[in-house]
Amino acid sequence: MPPADWENEQVVERNRLPPRAYYLPKDCISLNGTWSFHYSSTPLEAQNVDETAKWSKMDVPSMWQLHKSKRFGHPAYTNVKYEIPVDPPRVPTDNPVGTYERSIEITKSWAARNNTILRFEGVDSAFHLFVNGEQVGYAQGSRNAAEFDITAYTHIGADNRIRVRVYQWSDGTYLEDQDQWWLSGIFRDVYQLGFAKTAKIEDFQVKTTFPKADEDSYVDALLRWNVSVSVSQASQLRVELLDQSGGRVGDSLAQFGSSGHQTGQMALAAPALWTAESPNLYTLRLTLKQDDEVIECIEQQAGIRQIEMKHSLLCVNGKPILLNGVNRHDHHPEHGRTVPLDFLRDELLLMKANNINAIRTSHYPNHPLAYSLFNELGFYVIDECDLECHGFEEAASGTDKTPESFTTDNHAWEYAYVERMRQLVHRDINQPCVIMWSLGNEAFFGCNHKAMAAWTRKFDETRPIHYEGNRDAEVSDVYSYMYHSWESLVEKATEEHWTKPIILCEYAHAMGNGPGGLSDYQRAFREHRRLQGGFIWEWCNHGLLTTDTKTGISYYGYGGDFGDVRNDGNFVMDGLVNSDHVTPTPGLLQVKKIFQPISVSLEKGNLHITNLYDFQALNHLDCTWRYEKISSKDRFVVLLGDGKLDVEAGPGEMVKLPLPELAPPTDTCEYLLTVSFTLKKATPWAKTGYEIAWEQFVLQPTKLALLNEPEAVNRKLQVTETPLKITVTAGPSIFEFDKVKGRFAQWQFDGKPMLAQPAHLGFWRAPTDNDNPEDAKHWRWFGVDTMLERLAELTTTQTDTEITIKIRSRWASAVTAWGLECQTTFAVFDSGKLQVNFKLQPEGPVPKTMPRIGLDLLLVPGFSDVQWHGLEGESYPDSFEASRIGFFSSTVDDLFTNYEKPQACGNRHKTRWLVISQKPGYFVSGRRIECAMTTQMFDFTASHYTDEAFEMAKHPFELKKMEETLLSLNAAVHGLGTGSCGPGVGDPYKLKTVPIQFTIELNASIF
Repeated sequence: MPPADWENEQVVERNRLPPRAYYLPKDCISLNGTWSFHYSSTPLEAQNVDETAKWSKMDVPSMWQLHKSKRFGHPAYTNVKYEIPVDPPRVPTDNPVGTYERSIEITKSWAARNNTILRFEGVDSAFHLFVNGEQVGYAQGSRNAAEFDITAYTHIGADNRIRVRVYQWSDGTYLEDQDQWWLSGIFRDVYQLGFAKTAKIEDFQVKTTFPKADEDSYVDALLRWNVSVSVSQASQLRVELLDQSGGRVGDSLAQFGSSGHQTGQMALAAPALWTAESPNLYTLRLTLKQDDEVIECIEQQAGIRQIEMKHSLLCVNGKPILLNGVNRHDHHPEHGRTVPLDFLRDELLLMKANNINAIRTSHYPNHPLAYSLFNELGFYVIDECDLECHGFEEAASGTDKTPESFTTDNHAWEYAYVERMRQLVHRDINQPCVIMWSLGNEAFFGCNHKAMAAWTRKFDETRPIHYEGNRDAEVSDVYSYMYHSWESLVEKATEEHWTKPIILCEYAHAMGNGPGGLSDYQRAFREHRRLQGGFIWEWCNHGLLTTDTKTGISYYGYGGDFGDVRNDGNFVMDGLVNSDHVTPTPGLLQVKKIFQPISVSLEKGNLHITNLYDFQALNHLDCTWRYEKISSKDRFVVLLGDGKLDVEAGPGEMVKLPLPELAPPTDTCEYLLTVSFTLKKATPWAKTGYEIAWEQFVLQPTKLALLNEPEAVNRKLQVTETPLKITVTAGPSIFEFDKVKGRFAQWQFDGKPMLAQPAHLGFWRAPTDNDNPEDAKHWRWFGVDTMLERLAELTTTQTDTEITIKIRSRWASAVTAWGLECQTTFAVFDSGKLQVNFKLQPEGPVPKTMPRIGLDLLLVPGFSDVQWHGLEGESYPDSFEASRIGFFSSTVDDLFTNYEKPQACGNRHKTRWLVISQKPGYFVSGRRIECAMTTQMFDFTASHYTDEAFEMAKHPFELKKMEETLLSLNAAVHGLGTGSCGPGVGDPYKLKTVPIQFTIELNASIF
């Protein structure tokens, strides 16, 4: 007995029409809507489903595990592991099947002129099609289209029953292991298409080149077309190229006496060229006539551009390009891989607004209409084949097999591999945005990839081929790498006699709080021409909207939240945008800054402005400057001057402009010059005045530790001492020090306490996703999360204006033999100011790094408003460039970053001065605490959540919020890195366990 179609690698289709370039004919009826649906546990059960069975309703397109009834299985997430036993091409007997059914009407007029085609844009993972009870065909390849001619199976003038039997698992499942939710169903559009019986355009390709490209002339172009037709009598084909106003700029004719294909070309004098920066589009119109009657008319976007490998680099229109890209999965928080077009458009507008110019369709073809948006808005696209099978790596472990031997280097699977590539290339051949074909992702490398590459080159000689798994670029035109450090890339970029460029198909894993180190990658890309950029992993989190059954609270779930026992947790939450596809993470703001297309530096009194666009001058932007001074002491920002600059710089050019006349600094304030570039005119993705790029220069740094000290008014310090504590009174401030533990135990001001518990040194942070794989494990092994203090000595000295309490102690972990010898000096002045000096000396077998080092103050409820002089947004040593220096105000709540898996957040880097305040009430003055460090800038967080609360919560709604505010004043913090999948924190950004000394000053006042 032959194997079932869904378990036979030799059968990827039955009766499916050959793949073709995408277009929809004028006779096109959407079959989207509500279908009847039956859910079976096995294919055998599904074969016996009839009209007497219990049917439900299912939206098409949709994914059945996301049905509101929750009766049809559940979503499951794994990154690598297969959801079924690894035994290709076989799948389990328990193979759920969704049977869809609806009726269509074939009218007499329709049938008289048309053959009827059913088109499925996407069905996961395989399906049989039946019409009026007869089997029409079979198809697999979830993200590829499938068309069937059902003309012979239909009844004219009557309802025709369409039944689609969709298998959750098939042999194709082994090739679709793509780090995403396992979901099933008819998830893309379904159409009833009518193609004329007398004449039909079967397929067409359009390609553009520049005849004088060898002479570096990319002005006059040549458009070549190749059209295949089926005709029953003499027919005429007209090929026209129309500009955006509808004017004809090219025209050619072809006569067909019988079915076949013809080629033609048209010369274009100085056309407007397509690039991601200037996505100029024309319309290609194909009109097929018989006896002067229009039988078929197709319109296709056309972009005049040439992709080539030139001078060993990837070039568009003769120029090397830099890919500032992201990987993008199809995802909707409620509909899974069913993504409405307007939802996608909003995603793309957000990308453009953040200086992203390239998309890798990880790891499969997108909906065909997506490419119209890519063309229109301007994105370079690596179009990827629906192929990934990295689960075989684990399956091969402990056996004598190699991962590639299962399918990739197994000739029995060659047809399945090549057919997936054929589907992709045929469909998207005419999309100008597509600059490279990709042979898939993480599918190892073998004979079947070579066959895919050979077929692709034969069919389309105009685009290069990409595949990361081909490590030595045997069939790939570029070297493609994943998650390499920027240092290793520079090493490769400086090799001698290189012949192919390097592109990072994945880098800067954006999981949770991160990524860190983006500026290092971008600098390497800019400085080494062989490095042509890459694609950040990834665009968005993939949480699915669900509801907590106990609280009724909605949240975005990840692996393990839906009953999927085998799962990879929140590894699916690794994007620059939250699962709503609207809320940017701080990582996206960093991307925008790092990807900005203009560089500004200040050298010897001149501004050096470099246009980093590949094709575009800067005449679409306004350049303005602002000169300001900031006083921490008096809490003000003064605008000293502003104006416009006339910047004329072509692509890649640098211009040198003298600084505007600026008043010289006259005091100890911080003086800042900010240069900004904004849009002169609105674009589809941004309004007039939207900022594209900016740079800021500190012309005079502030004097640190400028606190507003109250007048002493000749008062004396009052000191009382008991065996347990020392109490120091300085006017309205009362400081208590615990003699037993050596702690700053309480601070009263204006008669009320301000500390909810004694202050102490802090070393731990709730691990970020990028900390977890290595750094957090290292810290925990050394017990950094369980540090305890032992008091060794406490002494005091006193004058009329100051009391000093010196404490010698040792901080050590409960795990290993290392520790920190600590000398702490508390100095209370008659003005009410408290100065705290820490000297820390590591001893023993110390950890390589620490999460942070600082003073933790748990403040009583009410301290909820923060002002600071420093960087505006969430920022860390390796991720701060997106934040301006300034004077800012916020609430503690607003300093919190709502990561969809709670973790350390909200840090502000390079802070000069900070005040946290308690609002006044009826007949009660407000209180505030000023904070600064005397010799350095510092980091701070202010939060209503403890580290323990972050670590205990899987989702934001589970966070236990407290009324108190935890203020952490950190002398140093560890960077972020991309350790969740890639390099950890770069060496310059690590908080190494070395001796450290810092001094904090604190003041309290009323307002």
